[in-house]
Amino acid sequence: MVMFIIATASAVGWLIAIAQIPAAVIRIFQPLIGSPLLLLLAINVFLLLIGMVIDLTPCILIFAPVLFPVVRAAGIDPHYFGIIMIINLCLSLFTPPVGNVLLMGCAISGLPVFKLVRGTLPFLLSVIVVLVLFIFFPSLVMVPMEFLSP
Repeated sequence: MVMFIIATASAVGWLIAIAQIPAAVIRIFQPLIGSPLLLLLAINVFLLLIGMVIDLTPCILIFAPVLFPVVRAAGIDPHYFGIIMIINLCLSLFTPPVGNVLLMGCAISGLPVFKLVRGTLPFLLSVIVVLVLFIFFPSLVMVPMEFLSP
């Protein structure tokens, strides 16, 4: 299944490259390069919306190479952006309409979706708070990374 997802993501990535979507995404985010905070907020909204309809692995495989040059041009640390991107896309695993983790949880527990959403809501809100804190205070991510780097 994982190989099928990667193969499909590769095919979609090729189609996206042929359609010159990376250039269009760069043009969309280009005006925000001067303001890294606004750029991060816009990219996070974009990733959350995309993550709602596409699974985590294809999103990473398709959009990380597209967004990396924009983030780099804005002077944002790539490791920091990678952490923000992964947290955001993991958050979107719990959001409808796809919500793969919610569907898996419903299948395993036998609970209806609405009851499971109600139970996961405090955790979703805490992840959103952490994501917002990481965006507005990059030192929360960067300082521990400096201690861990060789």
